Amino acid sequence: MDIEWIADFLQLASAKNFTVASSERNISQPAFSRRIASLEQWIGVPLVDRNVHPFSLTDEGKHFRAASQDFMNDLYRVRDECQERDKIRHNFVRFTALHTVVINFFAEWMTEIHKDYGVIHSSVNSNNVYDCIEILKSGQAEFMMTYSNSYVPYLLDPTDFLSKRLASDKLILVSGTNEKGKPIYPLNIEKPEPTNYLAYAAGSLTKKITDSIIDNACPEFPFTCVYENSATESIKAMAIQGMGVGWVPEICVRSELDRNVLTEVGGDALSVDLDILIFRSNKRLSNEAESLWTYLNRQS
Repeated sequence: MDIEWIADFLQLASAKNFTVASSERNISQPAFSRRIASLEQWIGVPLVDRNVHPFSLTDEGKHFRAASQDFMNDLYRVRDECQERDKIRHNFVRFTALHTVVINFFAEWMTEIHKDYGVIHSSVNSNNVYDCIEILKSGQAEFMMTYSNSYVPYLLDPTDFLSKRLASDKLILVSGTNEKGKPIYPLNIEKPEPTNYLAYAAGSLTKKITDSIIDNACPEFPFTCVYENSATESIKAMAIQGMGVGWVPEICVRSELDRNVLTEVGGDALSVDLDILIFRSNKRLSNEAESLWTYLNRQS
């Protein structure tokens, strides 16, 4: 059954004339009559009494007219709603970002943009760096936000993807504190002692950075890995509980450092600078995304 047959029938019921209805539907009268006949065949009963002039609808035709009018009204209403939802969704600027960036940076950054640039309808999908890359490459997001560091190779081909630095951060080694406010693990590279270590899981971006720090700054230090997780928030929570030392971006422990719940150990020798970068494809994005990119490039 073709939905156009229902539209034909409703037009016929309204016009009360085959010639007028077929003209209004922009169909030849013979073709129009065949479509009405096909609808009647599909329903299994006559909808039009052709034995009287002018024709009239049968009782079944009157019943079908009322039901089909409700059906078509609902169908077009739902269609309009779907199109409006799609329009709204496509007006959203879509981001994918590291969990830590989403939790500790994105909201504050977006708030500043709203103040200066204006309101942006946005959606953000938090993932590990490799999933973020795939999401960006597949076009499921227009922007990717992640950390970058000299220890980490460039994540995306610069001939295909553009990037801009949004902010700076630092990866620092922290320990929980005791009742006197002193580090539970007072790391001393000059006089190394076995130290519980909270490590990032293999395959994570931060794992690559922390392994490079250890290899370059303290390859012989007796770290004893007691915990692994790919989430910075989990490493942070374990450090607060005094389970060991772990590297975390400074942006996510500022409050804990201020309250002396955590304290930095190891000093500058065991910290590295980080950049928060935003990436995009060099292909044309949505108008909203292109406008945001233009704004970002005007910023220092």
